[in-house]
Formats: sequence, C-alpha cells, structure tokens
Amino acid sequence: LRTCCQADSDRIAGRFAEAAASYESLASTSMRNPETFAKASQCYTSIKDYGKAIVMLDSAVSCYSLHSKTSSAPYILTRALVKVSAGKYRDAVRDYNSYEEAMGERLNATFYYMREQAEVNARMFQQALNDIEMAIYLDAENPLYYIEKGILCYRVKMTDEGLRAIEKAKELSPDSPDVYYLLGCLYMQNSSKANSRANFEKALSLGHPDAKAKLEELK
Repeated sequence: LRTCCQADSDRIAGRFAEAAASYESLASTSMRNPETFAKASQCYTSIKDYGKAIVMLDSAVSCYSLHSKTSSAPYILTRALVKVSAGKYRDAVRDYNSYEEAMGERLNATFYYMREQAEVNARMFQQALNDIEMAIYLDAENPLYYIEKGILCYRVKMTDEGLRAIEKAKELSPDSPDVYYLLGCLYMQNSSKANSRANFEKALSLGHPDAKAKLEELK
C-alpha cells in the first residue's frame, strides 16, 4: 500500500512539474504575462519546489514597471506566502512590507496577523508586537489575536501584558482550552503556582493535551 501511495504521489508531482514547464514555455511567447508566471509558481509550490516558485513570482512582479506597484501587489503577497512556506521569513516580511506600501492604505487584521507570524519566526519581536496590536485594533472581538499576543508576550517574558491579553481572550472565548493553558503558562512564568495550577486543571478538564504534563511539573 505504501509503495502504491508513493507511486501515486510521484505521478501527481510529475504532472505538476510538466504543467509548470508548459507555463514556463509560454513565457517566451506572445502569451508572456504575470498570470502565466503565477500559474507556473502554483505548480512548483504544489510540489514544494519553493525556489522555482519564488523565481516565477519574481518574473511576474518584474512584468510591471516601478510605477505599477498596485498592479504587482497580488504577486508580491503570494510571493510572501511562498517564502513563509520555504522558511525564508525575513524575506517574507520584506514582501509583506512591499505589499503594504503598494496598497497605500491600512490593510485588514488578517494581513497584520500573517505578517506577525512571519516576524515571530524571523525573531523580529518588536515588529511582531506592533502588528498583533494592529490586528487587535482592527478586529477587537477576535480571540485568536489576543491568544497570539499572549503567546508572544510569554515568549519575550512580558508576563503582565500577556496575562491581560489572555484574560481578554477568556472573555471572548470562555470555553477554549488554549486560553486556560496559556494562563497557566503565564502564571507559572510569574511564579504564581496556585493560579497556574487552577488554570492547568481547567485546561485539562476542557481536553488540552499538554495540561497534564504541566500539572506534573508543578508538583
């Protein structure tokens, strides 16, 4: 069964590679346009050949003059996402920045959250804090952004700020096991064992998979 699955996977990868090559060949004809390069990039991304996928998107962006940044913006954003998949986080942040500049306006909360994720992975923590704050400002009722801020604050040891963020997340999503687990972690960081234990117990009762191990640590 494993051999058959591998064979199917290889055939699918081969088809994507063939499709990518076809799109690339069109790029040398009168059909050369940004969308042709973008389609080739999609094919390469599907087989996780991120290097070639990025090169194709470079070509898509280069189809536009420097005075057409708005037109090239969708390809810049797509390139940022591919770079994140490739683990090129700082390069991805630069593309997110270029996209924001090209759009020339404040973007939505999802954009700032995505850029924050890349910044965290690039260890650009101040920029990440700024972006998650912007996401919260734009979508103040989404518990995900408060949870993300709490995780980031825990990572950089901004414990009190993290606790405030997760308490707000608890207001918005009172049955989330992640909320109580993170509260437990933050209180543990703050050496408040009683509060930490209470929150880990609540997280465990809600089914968090790591809460039991944390309770063991507190013994």
